[in-house]
Parts: sequence; structure tokens; C-alpha cells
Amino acid sequence: MAILATISEIIRDILDEESLEITEQTQRNALEGWDSMAQIQIVCAIEKDLSIKFTMDELEQLNQMESVGDMISLVSGKTSA
Repeated sequence: MAILATISEIIRDILDEESLEITEQTQRNALEGWDSMAQIQIVCAIEKDLSIKFTMDELEQLNQMESVGDMISLVSGKTSA
């Protein structure tokens, strides 16, 4: 739950939409403004806020992910390792 809250806050901040309701089922393409530049900013903010570093393979996985839940699954694996 804490990871969802952290990622949601990052997404709201990057997309400059404080009223966004983000769940694990939220689809990336449903959020206006989540383009390739926003993706880079979100990933960098996640690395910084959660003190993790994604590998090149993980970055590729993140680029292919459809939902916030997919992102949370990958991040959860990084924070529990």
C-alpha cells in the first residue's frame, strides 16, 4: 500500500494533476500527459524516492507496462530484495 501511495503521489506531481485517483488498475494510457517524457520523469522520481536503481531490462519492462499495478509489482520486488 505504501508503494501505491508513493507512486501515486509521484504520478500526480509529474502530471501536475493533484486530483487524479490512481489505483493499481489505472491504465497508463488513460492518464492524459503520461507520455515518454513523463515516463522518464516518473521512473527517475521512483528511483530517487524509493532509493532503488532499475536495470536496463527493468527499464524496458517499465516501458512496456500498461497499468500502475504492473509498475508496483516490479517496484515491490526491488524494495523487498
